[in-house]
Amino acid sequence: MKKIFKRYLLVLGVGSAIMFSSCQKYLDVNVDPNNPSSADEKLLLPAAEFAVGIGLGDRYNNITNIWAQYWVGGPGVSQTAWDRHELQAQTLDRPWSSFYSSAGKDLATLMKSPKPVYRGIAKILTAYNFQLLVDLHGDVPFSEAFKGAIEDGGNIAPKFDSQTDIYDAIIGLINSGQADILGADQTLDEFPFAQDLIYGDNFWDIYGYSADGHENDPDLYNIQYGWNTFGNSLKLKIWLRQANAPGRSAAAQDSVAALFDNGAAFADWETQINGFYGASGASNSNPLFANFENSLKNFYVGTTTTIDLLLERGDPRIDNFYTPASTGDDEGLHVGIDPGSAGQPGVPLSKSEVSTIGSSVYSGSAPVILLNWSESLFLQAEAAARGWAVEDDERLFADAIEAAFIENGYDVDGLEYAGLYYDITDESSKLKSIAIEKWISMNGRQPTEAWIECRRFDTPSQTIFRGTGGLFKTPTSNVLGANIFPSMFVYPQNELNLNGNAPTPTVVTGKVFWDN
Repeated sequence: MKKIFKRYLLVLGVGSAIMFSSCQKYLDVNVDPNNPSSADEKLLLPAAEFAVGIGLGDRYNNITNIWAQYWVGGPGVSQTAWDRHELQAQTLDRPWSSFYSSAGKDLATLMKSPKPVYRGIAKILTAYNFQLLVDLHGDVPFSEAFKGAIEDGGNIAPKFDSQTDIYDAIIGLINSGQADILGADQTLDEFPFAQDLIYGDNFWDIYGYSADGHENDPDLYNIQYGWNTFGNSLKLKIWLRQANAPGRSAAAQDSVAALFDNGAAFADWETQINGFYGASGASNSNPLFANFENSLKNFYVGTTTTIDLLLERGDPRIDNFYTPASTGDDEGLHVGIDPGSAGQPGVPLSKSEVSTIGSSVYSGSAPVILLNWSESLFLQAEAAARGWAVEDDERLFADAIEAAFIENGYDVDGLEYAGLYYDITDESSKLKSIAIEKWISMNGRQPTEAWIECRRFDTPSQTIFRGTGGLFKTPTSNVLGANIFPSMFVYPQNELNLNGNAPTPTVVTGKVFWDN
């Protein structure tokens, strides 16, 4: 950290030194004493993690809760543009800014830190951010991002890197970050146990865990264990994303096989932004909840797409995801409405006649999840089902469902549901089973990840979610046309306006490189 003020040695000519120093202070009008040019790692890390939670947890999760067909604008309100599959560029200015101007800038500074654990966390979280940005937007600024300062080159118009180049680069970031963290020595290096909102003391206190039995030495082992398993799970996700990507599947398969062969440990507890896990309040609330409660409240309700499937399967988690209707002919029952159908003939006129969003999903204390236990297990099950890992895919599938039940507060002793819906007929059947159960488990809690995965699991030979024969229903007011669904986010308006290297604006029916 730079020191703002320097102490002068008392030597011959002290008067001249003082006068020179004073002139510097008065003449340097570019230095704002209220905004120091550097910040301590203890301040940068939680600020960056908080910004990631805001960027993902508010606008991105709001849109994708609709596009993953968990939520729909309810009775008594005008349909949103998102219900009609419209997306305006200015809608995405705020989350883009959270990932670039706030989180990205702080993480870029942390990656230069001499402190290995802070540096390593920043690399892994940066990799997560760019994987998410690519999966949503396609090409984005990467190699030239965060270089606007004069000392970094003064580049205020970074180029948009290709998606595949970014995917390759972030694997290197994760590996480097893991090496930094695992190579640290608690007797010599600083561990941000109080400052890390993701795997710091708050996380372990909430769940009452200690990493790998190291109850008496939590700072070192919990931070190392948490971020290392997060990094391995993130690499597994990145490689599985490319399972159907032309020219990249074989390399992805080899990488996954090597990961398992080397005995990689994967995330086994819920990873979340713990800054949002607590009592409701201005600085400790789920960002989507805080946004809604300060404006129109939550006017969304459950869709028939999800509710009907949960009822058909007798899935008890429906009570966590949605509330029963409180009035009308279906009082006490779970009732959804079709996507994009609010205000249409035959749709209930009162929100009380349908299922609203459950408090375990929509509340001030609901976590913003980056990558959790059940997701990690679903990824491992998929790797095994594809034959990319020598593991028991059926057992991993059941474990993933049990983890998802536990995450929703259920006791899994005697749980029969986990073994009911795994079709082992062939690889295609297994992948369909994993895709549907993963989508169910992420209801409301991980909608952005769910929507990304719905796009990935759909292939020309097997439509699971979108299109003819899929689970998703065409919104009544779909501006894209029958059986056409959004497949990517557009670029934000501010980026298009201010970055001279911004490409041609994209459309919601475009595709990222792995989407076939």
